[in-house]
Amino acid sequence: MAPRWRRLRRRCLGNMDIEDNVGKDLKALEDALNSGADLEAVDPVELKSLWGIVRKVGRGLPGQQIAIGVDGIVAASPTHREPSAREMMTLMARATVLSALLDRGVLNEFEENGELNDVVFRAAATMAVNACDLGQATLQTQLAKLSAEEAEKLNSELAGQLTIDAKFLAAIRAARE
Repeated sequence: MAPRWRRLRRRCLGNMDIEDNVGKDLKALEDALNSGADLEAVDPVELKSLWGIVRKVGRGLPGQQIAIGVDGIVAASPTHREPSAREMMTLMARATVLSALLDRGVLNEFEENGELNDVVFRAAATMAVNACDLGQATLQTQLAKLSAEEAEKLNSELAGQLTIDAKFLAAIRAARE
């Protein structure tokens, strides 16, 4: 998992000096994830706000990667507070897990009129998520891009090891209480 976070950091930072505050913030997050720590919890309202803008922009550009500037995220945020680089990466990582689960139909029962229930955002914002969970969520999305034979082989090799779906559903049950 470490190389993925390094690539992500390089893609986000480019040639930015790692000694600046943003670089230090992201390096600390990378180090924490690589050491097995969980992502920090985020405000469910902030996650829902980010989710809304990402989904809205994404609907207009199906099948394309999108980038949303911090100014756009701040404008859509109910608090209008600019998140730190670490908070932004944490929000994005949690949104990535959420997106992967939704894309695979894991969260279909929690959707009403095309919108996710608030309990989903409470669970996504606060549940324990580590680098392994993030990797599992994105791996399963990548399986859909493989041939049926390749996906079946990889699924059989990983049987019993992919736990993010059950973990997320348990977090939703806990968030309901």
